[in-house]
Amino acid sequence: MKRIFVIIAALFVFAVASVGAAFAAEPIEARIERVSAKLPDVKAYIYAQNTGALTAQDISATLDGKPLAVEEVTPFAASGEGTAYIFLIDVSTSITNLQMKAVQDALSAFSDGLQGKDKMVLLSFGMRVETLLAGGEDKAARENAINMLINNQDGTAFYDAINKAILIAGGASDALPERAVAIAISDGEEYNDGGYTKQEIDSALAEGSLPLFAVGLSEAITGDNTALDNFGETARTSGGGMIVAGAAGVGEALTDTVAAINDCYVVYLQSENNVIDAERQLLSINVTEGGRSATIDKVVWIRDWIPDTTPPEVVSVTQLEGQYGIRIEFSKPLVGADDVAAYTVTAKNGALVALQNAVYTEKADTIITEILFAEQLYTGDYTVSYSGITDRTMEKNELAGSDTFAYEGEAASLKVTRTIFNNYWWVVFIAAIAVVIFIVFRMIRKRKGLVKVDGKISFGEAVEFKHRFKTPETSKASLIVTDMKGETHRVDLEINKSLFVGRANSNNLSFDDTKMSRQHFAIEVQNGEYYISDLETTNGTFLNGVKVSGKRKLGMNDVITAGNEKFVFKATGDE
Repeated sequence: MKRIFVIIAALFVFAVASVGAAFAAEPIEARIERVSAKLPDVKAYIYAQNTGALTAQDISATLDGKPLAVEEVTPFAASGEGTAYIFLIDVSTSITNLQMKAVQDALSAFSDGLQGKDKMVLLSFGMRVETLLAGGEDKAARENAINMLINNQDGTAFYDAINKAILIAGGASDALPERAVAIAISDGEEYNDGGYTKQEIDSALAEGSLPLFAVGLSEAITGDNTALDNFGETARTSGGGMIVAGAAGVGEALTDTVAAINDCYVVYLQSENNVIDAERQLLSINVTEGGRSATIDKVVWIRDWIPDTTPPEVVSVTQLEGQYGIRIEFSKPLVGADDVAAYTVTAKNGALVALQNAVYTEKADTIITEILFAEQLYTGDYTVSYSGITDRTMEKNELAGSDTFAYEGEAASLKVTRTIFNNYWWVVFIAAIAVVIFIVFRMIRKRKGLVKVDGKISFGEAVEFKHRFKTPETSKASLIVTDMKGETHRVDLEINKSLFVGRANSNNLSFDDTKMSRQHFAIEVQNGEYYISDLETTNGTFLNGVKVSGKRKLGMNDVITAGNEKFVFKATGDE
């Protein structure tokens, strides 16, 4: 038993592999039966042979080159839809009695199995076209109409009958399902002076949404039957097909035709909007499965759309990072959103903000405009309003209103300062000059005015420092100076608290010595004692050969060295 099970399993695997190999070897054969479009919705009925079960991932589509979203792919049997079967029955005398009886039997069998959601329309054609069933009749009425089919008319208004079927399918009758197919049973002979021609009907079928399926009546399959060839060409042009059968095979041919009609997929597609760019557009559907693909095209006429009355909205307004501007996100694609003149930005006080440009971008998940300002804004609340912007729909709904956004920019205090400077710069300039004059005046006054000494202008306090009046507070001292030339000079000093020595003329005692600092050292008198301080010089001050740091007390005959000069200090004025 176990061995038998293993054998059965192996055979099953082999069968599956064989089927897969067969699919892989055979190219995909696909065709579009019919298309109904009410933008943005597009629905196509397609046939695909040599494939497994198709899903939305196996399908891609474009309408005049623009991508369509594939919403769903469903086998017709699972779609819940019905079909309007429009039968065109040849009742001319070229149809034999045996064939006519076979046709009636086949139609009766079809009527018996008709589902509630399906409808049966019956047209007869010979010299004239008559409507025997409109689609809403019950079984008894259908049977009675079928029995009225008698092959007794001279001539064949075949193409007139097809034209009437096209009108019925396009009439949008509430009594009939959306999907309609025509099934013509005839020998293909056409004789009707002044009626529609094959070229006219082929064109009408190609541009319409009614596929024609044919059962060609012929008792002798010779391979040379121009009428049947034309019949089959017309059927295939419309998106249908043809089966040739004699009287004995009519029932089976009709059963196979109906089965083929139901063995299709309903492909639900959607465009990005309901705009009809042109009435005549090319629908391309690509079927990819098992590493193989096939592309099928059909020219469709689009004259209707689903109204879109939802106006576009602003999702958010945010500040751009690293740039002076804002980013506006919208709820749907727009027209005119790339025009900077369509936006007005105002400050809280109503002042207009200068705009530089607007960049509009549509992506799969976001629809945005980036608006750049001509310059940085101040921190605060602003308002952006819109004009002349609409959504991309047949209704052209307008983007109206305005939005407030917070902006983080320069401090608001700078605004006042900049405004004052821009408008009243001359006042600022005069005020600055007045401040400078006031500071100079205070400084001159503090330093006891300006005086002219030896032809030079100097502060009064400096002159007073050099030319002192004798007061009880002054102390006398002497310096025996040996300069860089080796010459010795005696300088008698009257020190009022302090005395400065250095290279600058403003010192009490100055020397033209580049090794001395501008103010090199100072001698101070405190409580009758003398002290020397180095004034943070580059080359230093030395007392008896030791570099002075801080304040050092001076004694009689102490030797001071500064730059290239040597000083011998005498406190009493005596040598």
